Amino acid sequence: MKVEVNVCVVGDVEHGFHMARAHVGWYRPNGGPLNAFDKFVVHTRLERYDVFANGRDLDLRPAINFNASGSRDADAEWRFNTSTGGWTSDVTIEYDLDNDGKGRFVWDLHGSHEVSLDEVE
Repeated sequence: MKVEVNVCVVGDVEHGFHMARAHVGWYRPNGGPLNAFDKFVVHTRLERYDVFANGRDLDLRPAINFNASGSRDADAEWRFNTSTGGWTSDVTIEYDLDNDGKGRFVWDLHGSHEVSLDEVE
């Protein structure tokens, strides 16, 4: 099982909205069981200067377990704020491999690059 995650901030510059996004893709290069995870939850957070603005959790376990390959966007809600600068997206993934007996793991991903509403930074 191979899982790749891209973290970014999506902006609607014209209307002053920001959203954190984690694009999660997976595939099984050597096959493997479809029921790979007992848990796979993506916690996506939008932050401004490292202060939480909003977030959302997305359970991708069913999608990953029932599809040999695929991708999904784990988006936080849109946040209206015309302030410029300091916007980042941070992502944590909680997962538990099926029947490995080791329990839950936490995967803290590097945050996105800082972006500005006016795209100047």
